Formats: sequence, C-alpha cells, structure tokens
Amino acid sequence: METACFGQTGHNIKLGMVFTHQQCLDMLASSLNTFDRELVKLTTPLSEGEHINSLLRVRTLRLLH
Repeated sequence: METACFGQTGHNIKLGMVFTHQQCLDMLASSLNTFDRELVKLTTPLSEGEHINSLLRVRTLRLLH
C-alpha cells in the first residue's frame, strides 16, 4: 500500500504522486477530524488531555500499520 505525506494511505494514493506541504497538512487535518469524531462517541467522557492523548495514539497506531 502506498503512503504519502504524514502516512496517509488509501485508494486515492498512487505511486509517484506529489503533494504540497499544505495538501499534506489538509490531509492530516481531515484524518484527525475523522478520528476525533470516533473518540467523541466513547461512552465515558474524556478530559481534554486524555482526549488529545487518545487522538494522537490512534493516529500513531494507524501510521504503524
């Protein structure tokens, strides 16, 4: 599977594609928003620090796989 920028993967990422720094930041922001929506659905509310830590952990785990 091909990756781009900060570890973005998906059917729309093809070998040889080039992205600007801003495009990479936009893709990262979109991914973080997706993960953020999933974290907010948790039944036990998280403190702001726990929420941010969990969001970063989910993103890091996705980058490792």
